[in-house]
Amino acid sequence: MDKETRNNSKRWVAGFLALVLLCVAAYMAVCYRMNPEGYFTNVQGQPYYFKDDFSRAIKARYILEHRDEIEGVVIGGSKCGAVDTDRMTEYTGLRYYNMYLNLGNFKDYLSFTKFLAEVVGVKEITLILSNYEVLCYDREYRGNNYHTPALFSGKWTSQAAEFLSWMIVDPKTILNSKERQNKNPAFADSLVDGRRSRMSDIRKYNEDPDAFAQRILNQYDERLGLLFSGEIEDYTDVMKLNLEALKQIKEICADNEVNLRVVIGPSVMTERYRYETEDFYEYCREIVNIIGQVWDFSDYNDINMNLYNYSDHLHYDLEVADLMVDTIFGKDSYEGFGQILTPKNVEVYLERKRADFAELKQEYEETGTVALMGRDDPSYLPWRTEWISSEAAKEQMQQYWDMADGVEQEDDSMDEAS
Repeated sequence: MDKETRNNSKRWVAGFLALVLLCVAAYMAVCYRMNPEGYFTNVQGQPYYFKDDFSRAIKARYILEHRDEIEGVVIGGSKCGAVDTDRMTEYTGLRYYNMYLNLGNFKDYLSFTKFLAEVVGVKEITLILSNYEVLCYDREYRGNNYHTPALFSGKWTSQAAEFLSWMIVDPKTILNSKERQNKNPAFADSLVDGRRSRMSDIRKYNEDPDAFAQRILNQYDERLGLLFSGEIEDYTDVMKLNLEALKQIKEICADNEVNLRVVIGPSVMTERYRYETEDFYEYCREIVNIIGQVWDFSDYNDINMNLYNYSDHLHYDLEVADLMVDTIFGKDSYEGFGQILTPKNVEVYLERKRADFAELKQEYEETGTVALMGRDDPSYLPWRTEWISSEAAKEQMQQYWDMADGVEQEDDSMDEAS
């Protein structure tokens, strides 16, 4: 091969590589413009984010950038997204942020605790468990929204690789993102306080509470059958991983002088069929033994037995969250709703829970159902008439919430399906 031929070959290869790079750059530009899964909109200063769109990475970045403004954090699954940050601040004196994670799990709780304690430097963490964590220790398999943010690694190479992965996505994701571009930000969650928006639920509920509650009642009989007659899967391996992570969470908080508050949140009848077993009771006992003092709101109390207090098959409404927080800090209470568990009284609590379950099972076997409380019962906590978020969120988000009038939101009642 002569010199001229070799030069031509080199020019051809160089030209080909340049064309490939140009095509890649063009494709990345399309991804950025089409905003795959909503990431690039959120990182450009928008005060809102969509719960299914990179929420872990977006909220982690926001917390890091506002570390001087955040002293306390609520961590948990989507249920605890109803917890009022202003209410937490009122009681603790700390500026609080709601770091709820869609499909919360202990792998996330551990990684976020380490990040919050060692990097952000928060003073307090309130971990609100939902019991749903026993279904799966790690949710990363579900997609980008559930990946542990590369920000936690501290390595620029990991963060660069993560960023490039969002810039080069498959064509199907681009098409899906294009379809989602018209998604109304009025229905997104506020980034400035991290809370979960229930604006659409409140409006639908106030139009016709009975019709709204029917969404839950439609599957009530089926799930009662699973609870009392069905075979519950074995989640003991997940429970062991969860408990080991909880031990590490406690150690990290102690090492960094972070006050750790652990709460087991309210639990509705329509989800109990997944884990009401002796293994689960042992799991609850170990949580108490590890932490030493745990607030529990998940038993068969009247609030939980009233489906009008829930927005779907899993999520308690804002008023229930308010009552839970008020109870923890001693301002308000409802008989039987919420109790402090310690290693000294946990056995008595579990025995009572077994007895309650046996009584409900007997009622089911005799009548084919379990009677629920209604809107005429004192256990019903009337829903507010409008969406209320933190003062900080109102200031940032009001213009977007105003856009919500007359617009329907997609149904997300089963967003925690395993």
